[in-house]
Amino acid sequence: MNQKKSWVLITDWYPRETDPWNGIFIAKWLDFLKDDFDFTVIVWRSKQSRNQLCIQDTSFGKEIIIETRSGLSGAWWHWMKFRKQVIRELPNNFQLLLAPLPWSWVLKNFFLGSKNYQLSEHQSTYFLLYFQNLSFWKKLLYRKGLAGATHIFTVSLALKSAILTELPSAQVSVIPNRVERIPMKGRKKKNRIAIIGDIRDQVKGISQGLEWIQQAFSSFEIAVVGNGPDLTRIKETFPKVSFLPAMPHDELLLFIEETSVVVINSPFETFSLLAYEVQQLGTYLLCRKNGGPEEYSSEHVVWFSNSSEFSVGAQKIKENFSRNQFPSPFHHQSLEDSKILQLWKEALQ
Repeated sequence: MNQKKSWVLITDWYPRETDPWNGIFIAKWLDFLKDDFDFTVIVWRSKQSRNQLCIQDTSFGKEIIIETRSGLSGAWWHWMKFRKQVIRELPNNFQLLLAPLPWSWVLKNFFLGSKNYQLSEHQSTYFLLYFQNLSFWKKLLYRKGLAGATHIFTVSLALKSAILTELPSAQVSVIPNRVERIPMKGRKKKNRIAIIGDIRDQVKGISQGLEWIQQAFSSFEIAVVGNGPDLTRIKETFPKVSFLPAMPHDELLLFIEETSVVVINSPFETFSLLAYEVQQLGTYLLCRKNGGPEEYSSEHVVWFSNSSEFSVGAQKIKENFSRNQFPSPFHHQSLEDSKILQLWKEALQ
């Protein structure tokens, strides 16, 4: 491209202080596309959370932090702050890349609709696979926000299908998340099984997963890595489980390589960076059938949809473990940087 296009990324979802990767999704994408696009990053987070962002010192362009306040008066303060601080600083003739925010439709119509910007609105959301669990008003906001997009980018065919169920006329493209090649460090496997991720039980299925793990892997060390609102309750319920705080990404990769089995029990994963990193590190993946993770996986992943299938899969893994047999490192060719970058360039023309 002769001239870089200017994009604005608005986010309050990632980075998030309870996520083990501390914003690595956004940081990777900005680094990946920075040679072809200029970005202004608007982070809608509290001042305290800003210290935990891994994108605060970047070469991607301008970063704007909006401090948050609670309550109805806080909401009004946010909008006024946005008008005064953000609109003034946005680049001219930008194209708007909206992050998965239910209020994006409101944002566009009330604060950008009257401006003389040429808007090409692109919105990606990861939440439609559990759309049926949202309240009426949240569903309404999501529909309006998505319906206002000229193009919707998703990370999996499963998510595309879910969106088209709600919005049959939408233009939807599938561009998977970037998964870097991870070299193994030669770490010895430990007799350990782990659940890794944000400790939100309804979304991640952690309590149910731990119940099944304790029954099927009684001789294994059981660990949970991450932070989140349900951590205290789950720790009290499972006193024999080791709970580790969220760790830097490089440390987490070493932890995964030393772990024999990682369990993903979330019924709502639409891509799961974790699933693809585990497969590169020669660790068994015991994963719930939920659409997204199945699209770029190796034959060594053990799938389950209920407790019986979990038990059968666990037995298969334990037999291989007893023979010291582990999966070969696997990286799906569809997740190669060059292929994903080409998809983005074609879509963003």
